[in-house]
Amino acid sequence: MTVTIPAYEQHEGIFKITVTISDYCPKCGKKRGINTIHKGFSYDGSRRLVVDCWTNPCGHVDKYSEVREEVKQNVKKETEKKLKKMFHGKTGARRSKDIKLLEEGLRLSDGSNGPYIEDWFYIIHDRLDYLDPTGEEI
Repeated sequence: MTVTIPAYEQHEGIFKITVTISDYCPKCGKKRGINTIHKGFSYDGSRRLVVDCWTNPCGHVDKYSEVREEVKQNVKKETEKKLKKMFHGKTGARRSKDIKLLEEGLRLSDGSNGPYIEDWFYIIHDRLDYLDPTGEEI
């Protein structure tokens, strides 16, 4: 299920992202309201943003903050899976370079000097799309 949601709680009326989430409710496992997706407004207290809204037949409400967390966890799991596959039994400069990039991302993850950790997972995830499972450039 692909939906457009506020990128942040305080979206300032402009920050939105389009994400793909499970077709199933994370609370009960029944189908989400795929056929009910429609445009609506999200208010951050001062500005409104046009985003997707939907109604789950099971009655559970998907809060945008929970959807963002679901996406973050999915990206994190996928990235960790790719990293394990890429680094499994590998040594050398490529592995060392990628590990240093990860360490730098973790060091800066408090947000005071750079991106938050979820931003680093997106950066690493995008980088891994250009590598095959052995860690070599494609």
